[in-house]
Amino acid sequence: MIPVTDTGGDCLSTVQEDGSNNGKNTVNVQQDQRQQCQIIREVKESDFESIMEIENTCFPGELAYSRPQMRFLLFKAKSVTLVEESGRQITGYVTALFRKNSDIAGIETIGVAPSSRGKGTGKRLLRAVEDSMVHRGTRLARLEVSAGNSEAIAMYRKAGYEVTETIPDYYIYNHNGTKNAFRMVKAINRQ
Repeated sequence: MIPVTDTGGDCLSTVQEDGSNNGKNTVNVQQDQRQQCQIIREVKESDFESIMEIENTCFPGELAYSRPQMRFLLFKAKSVTLVEESGRQITGYVTALFRKNSDIAGIETIGVAPSSRGKGTGKRLLRAVEDSMVHRGTRLARLEVSAGNSEAIAMYRKAGYEVTETIPDYYIYNHNGTKNAFRMVKAINRQ
């Protein structure tokens, strides 16, 4: 089942499994005239260009995943990628990777469009991907973040992640002024 999260207050969203889309789930959204709906859903092939645009904005130059790397992460790896959509525009994405026979999953990448920063998009995506991880039997979420990315570190800490390790020279290139990364973890058992 595709996880769909309606984050728009008076907006209504429904998931329909009707077989009319080759067995794929479809999302129908009715929108309140006063606001844009934000919907978190699984990635589709048609989202690729928007995701690459956000990726290249968030991680300029050599810091960004290449198109083949990103395509692999989104559509071939043992992963889940969720996007937040508002007014038919992708405002952010998150990808989590899973390993066979492991109850630990890694948040590989998260990106938010500049126009959506500071509006809760990253927090909503993080919560949604954690829910997806729990659904797959994950008990511990793990991520690596540039030691110089204070905004992301603050968001992760507020979400319950703790720094467990500093990894020197984790990145090949300077990333927010450093090659070092923090490994952060969070128990995500939800009752």
